[in-house]
Amino acid sequence: FCPDTGAQSNVLPIHLFRVLYPELINAEGMPRDGAPQRSDVILTAYGGSEITQFGKILIPCQHKRGKFNCIFYITDAVGPAILGIKACRALELVSLHCALETKSVSSKDNKSATNRSRNYIKPSVPITSRPRIKDKEHLIEMYPECFDGSVGCFEDYTYHITLDPKVQPVVHAPRRVPLELVDKLNFELNEMEKNGVIEKVTKPTDWVNSIVIREKPNGRLRLCLDPKDLNEAIMRDHYPTPTLEEITPKLAGARVFSKIDARNGYWNVKFLRMPFGLRMSQDVFQFKIDETYRNCPGATGIADDITVHGRDESNHDLHLHDAMERTRMAGIKLNQEKCIIKTSECSFFDASTLSPAESRYANIEHPEEESRHGTSSTSTNAPTLATIRLPVQERRKLHIHIRLVEQKDIIRKCDCVSEESATMMISTPTEENGKKLTLYSSWLLHWKHCSLRRHRRAPERMNEKIPQSR
Repeated sequence: FCPDTGAQSNVLPIHLFRVLYPELINAEGMPRDGAPQRSDVILTAYGGSEITQFGKILIPCQHKRGKFNCIFYITDAVGPAILGIKACRALELVSLHCALETKSVSSKDNKSATNRSRNYIKPSVPITSRPRIKDKEHLIEMYPECFDGSVGCFEDYTYHITLDPKVQPVVHAPRRVPLELVDKLNFELNEMEKNGVIEKVTKPTDWVNSIVIREKPNGRLRLCLDPKDLNEAIMRDHYPTPTLEEITPKLAGARVFSKIDARNGYWNVKFLRMPFGLRMSQDVFQFKIDETYRNCPGATGIADDITVHGRDESNHDLHLHDAMERTRMAGIKLNQEKCIIKTSECSFFDASTLSPAESRYANIEHPEEESRHGTSSTSTNAPTLATIRLPVQERRKLHIHIRLVEQKDIIRKCDCVSEESATMMISTPTEENGKKLTLYSSWLLHWKHCSLRRHRRAPERMNEKIPQSR
């Protein structure tokens, strides 16, 4: 490897790639499809000419006691492999010397700087040699650059939105803003422009989109695009978001959990910065999150929430150090207010069982509207759900027809009975272990509550049989 402090990226020529990874080479001597990860980065030489690249690969590098995973771009260049400035600094191959203008600081600030320097962890420190994590404040002192409050950005990645040329561009008229929000709106726009998220456009353009303003709990505004017409023209990059069924097997045996939250999630993708509201924003951001934490043990990311778990505290700390190092090297910034470190549960899983979040079932006792949908999503947590739902799904086997209910005038009779005592029995001849599967429908709150119960004998007052339909 040849250190080059003027290079922004690491380069691995194809002839060295063949030597290091012969199993990833096809019969033509080129990388196999999918062997190196696809990369949209455009590499240019010193003179500005474009360099052909075949993808990127993660290679572990070591110098003295320091270990670091470096991303190398595979190119058709002739010569040695090149280590860019970031890898050189991470491996401590070079040191930067510059003059700094100093100023006096208070004793409190000086004490804070001393504590930070003592707990700070350099990228060259091996993951297995890093100390135990006490709490969130201790984690912030270890990785201060991840919590500096700035806007993060995925390193060496710029997204290009592909539009369907057949779709006609649309220019939206600006929406009126309430007078009390004008100052807040101008402040947010100036902050976004200063951070490189947006830039002023003072020339004619094909597309103009309205914005949607929402106030956050802290009083600041969230600015989102309303790209209804633009989304029709965007050619989306389809990428799946992990589901609960895919994540829960990975959490088996976990006892300690942490959650780190990516600050301004979509803005980590350089566009200038990807706005909220575009149809492909979630796909692109989820792809970069999965790419960042791929093969990171104990780490799972869904959108801007990254959950880290471990069997015990030492195992959890090892996984969290690994995830934080990947976060630092990827350029992701974290929201320290939303980070939760070392708890016995996460939002959908705790140390003993899988359980729903309280906010999901808080309104079950007082439902607003009747809904028969959504039961299939809980099938994995109710092993007997299929058996219980069988009479409902196979309505023909129940031999019950709505006109028979009307003939018996059951609805009028139930309407006259109190909520506590009114129940109607619809019996089916299905037999299971000598028990009749009986469907009870309670006339409570206008037929909102239904339950299936198994009884050997129905109540005396409900022995009246209902004629079977043909």
